[in-house]
Amino acid sequence: MWGDGEATCLTMECEKALSAGVTRAQLAEMMAHAFRISRAVPPAALPGLEAQCRDWAADAARPLGDLPKADMHAHMNGSLPPRWFDAHSPGAAIAPLRPADKAAFQWRDLDHFREDYDTRGKAIKAAGLESLPSQVEAVAEDCARHNVKVIELSVTPWGDHDAFFAFCAEGRRLARENHGVFVSFVVTAIR
Repeated sequence: MWGDGEATCLTMECEKALSAGVTRAQLAEMMAHAFRISRAVPPAALPGLEAQCRDWAADAARPLGDLPKADMHAHMNGSLPPRWFDAHSPGAAIAPLRPADKAAFQWRDLDHFREDYDTRGKAIKAAGLESLPSQVEAVAEDCARHNVKVIELSVTPWGDHDAFFAFCAEGRRLARENHGVFVSFVVTAIR
């Protein structure tokens, strides 16, 4: 449920799929299908994304990083890179999601996971609604580094909802214009 940022979670899942016997053609078709069902991709962009998937599958020498990817379930709390928190919430006790030694960090249990997740959420809210565009753009920038072209980003509205969604729309525009990433939002209402 964490985004593609720090440790390229989606890329790791693709690596696992290939090592488990999924073919390049099947993996490319899964990504093309994700583009087709995503609400983030404008119809005019779809043929180009599908063609990039087919081109990648047809060339066995191309690295996995060249496959355009769609992250269909990223959470804002987990996808925001640490540099965003450093800039917007100095002093927030944000644990690294996945340090360079990926095995070095594990949540002790579900309560530990929720504590980290809630700490991130509090830091996000403390930065204010005006920070939403920078949040969306920071996630998109990280994803673009790993050739993720589509993100369906889970957000929980807070504060003035009209302002919240206006700021989300601005972040979506910045993600597309500055990083070539299509973003749609999955809105959750929890707790």
